[in-house]
Amino acid sequence: MKRKNIFFIDTRGEGKNYGIGTYRRILFHYLLDSNKYNIFWVKINYAATPDVKVLSNSSTSGMISIEISLSFDFRDEFDATSKIAFREQFRSLTCFAILQNLTQCRTGIVHLNSVGEKGMAIVAKQKGFRVIGTQHTALFEKPEFKTNDRADELNWSLFNSEREYLSNLDACIFLSDITMHRAIDYNHICPEKANLIYNGVHFAPPQDNKVTETLKNEMELSSDDFIILYVGRLNRRKGLVELISSFTSFSKNRTKVKLVIVGDGDLSIFANLKDDVRGKILKIGYMTNDRISAIYRLANIGVLPSYSEQSSFSILEMMNYGLPLILSDIPEFCLFKDDFHAIKSAVHKSTYGTVSGIDIESLRICIERLYESKKLRDFLIRNSKELISKKLNSKRMSDLTISLYDKL
Repeated sequence: MKRKNIFFIDTRGEGKNYGIGTYRRILFHYLLDSNKYNIFWVKINYAATPDVKVLSNSSTSGMISIEISLSFDFRDEFDATSKIAFREQFRSLTCFAILQNLTQCRTGIVHLNSVGEKGMAIVAKQKGFRVIGTQHTALFEKPEFKTNDRADELNWSLFNSEREYLSNLDACIFLSDITMHRAIDYNHICPEKANLIYNGVHFAPPQDNKVTETLKNEMELSSDDFIILYVGRLNRRKGLVELISSFTSFSKNRTKVKLVIVGDGDLSIFANLKDDVRGKILKIGYMTNDRISAIYRLANIGVLPSYSEQSSFSILEMMNYGLPLILSDIPEFCLFKDDFHAIKSAVHKSTYGTVSGIDIESLRICIERLYESKKLRDFLIRNSKELISKKLNSKRMSDLTISLYDKL
């Protein structure tokens, strides 16, 4: 049987920011196992000197890695002018010409992972390829009205650019029900092209006691510490400022509690830590997969009080490793039932209805409830593991994606 060509586009920087690396690794595992596809992993980045690298992975049949370095980067320019549109078109035409020349492919599927790849979607369709996009981020809110205000003009520009990107796809994968329905309601995409495919994770591997014990010693954790874990980008919109405030209040008069924060990003979040809580908050940067697995096993509860979210792999992995969760009460987390799969903290909303903050006292109470009740923790663990097994596992995610490839 003739293999179908799949071009998986990974714009450098986006993969790190939005968890595309985990998404890609899981999907490639099943695509390669199916033996039905030629997979081209295309990495587009920006450098002072243009370059093209082709790496054929001989140990993994069917996959070729192509890295394209462009010598200009216009992602930081937000002015929606014809100059920017020309640059985007030029970049897309250049990249696609390189890909076709290197691979000699004239048909196949281009799988995009960023709304910033509108130009690539348009060019790929012009060249006769089918185009799929995965919507890894929340949609831009539809502006209420158009004024001459600079911020309002930018919002309209981003909103319309997103609409144009989605409208050029042959199919779009949405990671949450709320985002898919917003896209349809905003007329970004017709219902027939919209596909709800939740992210999924592999079932937790056996425990590596050596790595776990080493990490425990490095972090100076004791066996009776109660560990609250956050894993993700260090970003204020992840609710980290409120989390630190809630933990500071919760940890008063408690010596055996720790808040472990794993991730890279905005370190200014920690600028105003109080002296009496500094030793209880552990800031960890990037961690390898085996060490991440170890910290999941060491923790007692997980927390992700985001302002907005899609289908966070951190949440799925914490559930998978048996951590009861605290989440923010936002529409994107509607799949996780309150007091059944997780417990949820109240949020504050702006006059426009968007989330503007996490309720610090509500979040503190959530931490308190899970700290005090092992029965509640066990109940949440049991229900969330069942959800992973039925809906949020890697095989289901990959099977549905492969089925979508085969339909195009």
